[in-house]
Amino acid sequence: MEKHTAAARRDLEEAKAVAERACANWNRCSVRTWKKTQLKAAEAFDSSAAQTTDRHLVRLVEESRNIARETTAHMDAKSAEALAAVERAARQAFANSGGRATRTRR
Repeated sequence: MEKHTAAARRDLEEAKAVAERACANWNRCSVRTWKKTQLKAAEAFDSSAAQTTDRHLVRLVEESRNIARETTAHMDAKSAEALAAVERAARQAFANSGGRATRTRR
């Protein structure tokens, strides 16, 4: 009986050791798998964030160009109005002077 009990204890200890090694290996594998999955998810997130940022930057640049075009067109229109006003004033001054050019003496 003692012989069988001792053998059973040895078998039980061996089974326990095998089970502990299996659990440790499984834990290491699952941790490695989890880390790989986590890295892949982080890379996918970073890539997606970079693409989104690029799209926003492109839109911002396009919007800035449109604003610059509109501002330039507005300034051109205002410059033309100012030039026309100066020309009108010059013609009016010339007409009021009787068509004579005036000279200033030094």
